[in-house]
Amino acid sequence: MSAGMLRVGLLRRMGRIASKETRRFMADEATKSTRDPTKLMFNFLVPSSSVYKDAEVDMVVIPAATGEMGIVSSHVPTVAQMIPGMVSVFTGEKVEKYFVSSGYTFIHPDRTDVCAAEAVKLDDVDAEAVKSQLAHCESAMAGASNEKDKAEAQIGVELYSALTSALARK
Repeated sequence: MSAGMLRVGLLRRMGRIASKETRRFMADEATKSTRDPTKLMFNFLVPSSSVYKDAEVDMVVIPAATGEMGIVSSHVPTVAQMIPGMVSVFTGEKVEKYFVSSGYTFIHPDRTDVCAAEAVKLDDVDAEAVKSQLAHCESAMAGASNEKDKAEAQIGVELYSALTSALARK
């Protein structure tokens, strides 16, 4: 028997085995998946807990470094860095809004994971305290005597400005 014929026979046998495995895998997957394909499987995590875990939502809007990004089911897989801003979670008629300080969003073919350094529900934020802290950071930046103090104050100004903007859009 020639080497070419052996190879053809081997490939045919491998094809039959792979086909059985593939059919079995696809059948298992079809019976497992009962979720609505128009819904986005969503996880929202902070270091201490899960805000959402395996939730089915309609859409999520994140504050990506490149601008606001809306994410729906079947979104192209992406990794996005988040900047201080508002994460909006849409489920039916309900919208929940959170302020995040920073983090990353991982968009997979079957789910989206928002991983934030810190997150707070916008309804729980005291707008007057935010205004006060923003004014404090602005005056600290104006009166900073060295680069370190100026940089720390600048971070505060950016954070509280983003929080003020998120509260205005609430």
